[in-house]
Amino acid sequence: MHYALPYFGFDPAYFKDFWPLRTRLIFHICGGIVTLVCGPLQFWTGLRQRAMNFHRWTGKLYLF
Repeated sequence: MHYALPYFGFDPAYFKDFWPLRTRLIFHICGGIVTLVCGPLQFWTGLRQRAMNFHRWTGKLYLF
């Protein structure tokens, strides 16, 4: 979070050489955050047994 949040301020000084690619970089950071949140949920057995629909939804989001 410490390193990713400043990119959401859209400050050209922080982006430096990546300024022309800022949109791709923001999507890449968002995808990484989604993956880091959804990934461990797929291996949580208790959650999978109690909430199969939520497990399937997070799995599809993870694959997307």
